[in-house]
Amino acid sequence: MKGELSMYRSCNRMVLAISVAGLALYAPAAAAQDSDADAALDALSAAAERPETALATASQQEAEGDLLGAASTLERALIENPQADDVRLAYAGLLCRLDDPEAARAELSALRSRPASGDAWQKMIAVCGEDLGKSVRPTGRIGGSVSIGLAYDEDAFGELNIGTFFGPGSTEGLAFVARSQINAQFPVGDAFVYGDLFGLTHNSLSGPESIYQFGDAAAGFGIETGASVFSAGALVRHGRLFGDEYLTALGAEARASFRVGDTDQIALRVEAVDEEFNNPSFDGWHYTAQLAYERQPTLQSSYFVALAAETKDAPFEFYSYDAFSLAAGGQFPLHEAGIYGTVSSTLRYVDFQNNEFGPGPREWRFFARAGVGMPLIGRSLFLEGAARYRTRDTNRDFIQTFSSFGGDLTLVWRF
Repeated sequence: MKGELSMYRSCNRMVLAISVAGLALYAPAAAAQDSDADAALDALSAAAERPETALATASQQEAEGDLLGAASTLERALIENPQADDVRLAYAGLLCRLDDPEAARAELSALRSRPASGDAWQKMIAVCGEDLGKSVRPTGRIGGSVSIGLAYDEDAFGELNIGTFFGPGSTEGLAFVARSQINAQFPVGDAFVYGDLFGLTHNSLSGPESIYQFGDAAAGFGIETGASVFSAGALVRHGRLFGDEYLTALGAEARASFRVGDTDQIALRVEAVDEEFNNPSFDGWHYTAQLAYERQPTLQSSYFVALAAETKDAPFEFYSYDAFSLAAGGQFPLHEAGIYGTVSSTLRYVDFQNNEFGPGPREWRFFARAGVGMPLIGRSLFLEGAARYRTRDTNRDFIQTFSSFGGDLTLVWRF
């Protein structure tokens, strides 16, 4: 059936020409038929707007034996959503069924990511064969985001201050901020190696001095088995305050994720790091465990909720603590032009362990952010503005409480 898809398009043009020529003789009937055809085309166009709808429509067409119609539906969906990998895999499978493996190979080479053990990949392999899958398996993938911009805080001093003395007269501050999150993964046989890099810098431009930089780097090995992914690796963390070294941590991490249906995922991550501070009294092991539920119903929307527990050891009990946190957030489309909304929030409870002075301090910390982004160049460069609020409340008089509204305006590059 190789070439049948192009022949199908040529036949469509011929049928259209004949229909136009017959309009003068059969105007009433043609008008009714055109109306039905327009309605059918509108329905197919609507189906192509969302990847999951396109997949369902194409699956129905394929079950009815209309392979060319199913291919056309998926082709339209890829025009609307070129990053819909599941749609591309289904389209490649249909091309193989239409006896056009070279076109399928071209589609597979354009994949944004590689769900090499996912259901969609396995369905494609069942039709196209393992040889085709191996021949187009990539050297890897790199993705992430980088942002730069300005941030304003109503209380830029209180963010880093815990004492109750020597506060400045004005606490308002404007700062330059930059953030990066880069994730890379490369296949090694049936497994993969990964590398993650995170960086954050905050440099005051006016108001109280508020300067800090923090970064994480992780690398390790993993394996995908059906709907599950397991990985483990080494982790290094470094932080600086006011231009001086503040924290260095070395340790390990392990992750596991399990797909639930086509759009949901449960992820577990544990971490153990040995922390060394500029003040040796803070040194010690820090353990974290996090359980998250993630949902991505469309390419333009995603949501998550996460629970985390921490425990920190230190030479002096006064600096040891247990902590628990609840975080949630999401991103969702606001307009078909690519404008989106984003929200995130974290509630964290910190319980410092008992010491010779009695029960340790207890703190509640809260952070919330809501923003709107608009595309500047395609679907890669965005301008994002957001409002923020953070607070710290404690049961000890000698520790400064903190509450601040703020905002930021950043350029965000996603790749």
